[in-house]
Amino acid sequence: MKIIISLDSDVKYNKTLFPAFYSKADSTLLKGGKPFFVPDFVQHCGISIHLVARICRLGKGFSSRFAYRYVDAWTIGATFTALEMVTYGGYVPSQAVDFDGSSMIGEFIKTQEIDFSVASCQCLIGNQAFDEFLLNKVDTEIYETVARLSKFFTWKQGDLLFSAPLCTKKDIKVNEHISCKVKNQLLLDFNIK
Repeated sequence: MKIIISLDSDVKYNKTLFPAFYSKADSTLLKGGKPFFVPDFVQHCGISIHLVARICRLGKGFSSRFAYRYVDAWTIGATFTALEMVTYGGYVPSQAVDFDGSSMIGEFIKTQEIDFSVASCQCLIGNQAFDEFLLNKVDTEIYETVARLSKFFTWKQGDLLFSAPLCTKKDIKVNEHISCKVKNQLLLDFNIK
């Protein structure tokens, strides 16, 4: 299984450039509401929230107009970064983002059950919202990224593509509770330990 994190938030405006991305090992993935344990080597940990597409079929080298056929479900995901490893100028070494347990996904919604033109996501710490954003056009950007990356490698059933970060929060703290809802449906829900 591949876990791909997109860094390009302007895919639709930047069609001549290959979208920036990085991949993560499957040992980084947490699901089912398991807690995120801040590793001993991390002093300052940040979280980014993403829309996540689940790939449902084998495919390589297809155009963006067919990309919707390769995604059967969506969820909200989170990635964690060891902020003290990010160097001056914004360089992020792989060990800052690719440690065990540094990716999380929530419950999936089938594609036909979500209308992205009106859907919004609300992120909360405890009961207090720290960000809220519309998902309008994020799915289109992901479809374009799915197609563009298919020129370089084969997508397989169960692969995950995380959108460019929708929001970030620096310095998450132990004992915080984080949850994300789409149209009041709780998709992501976990504790920081």
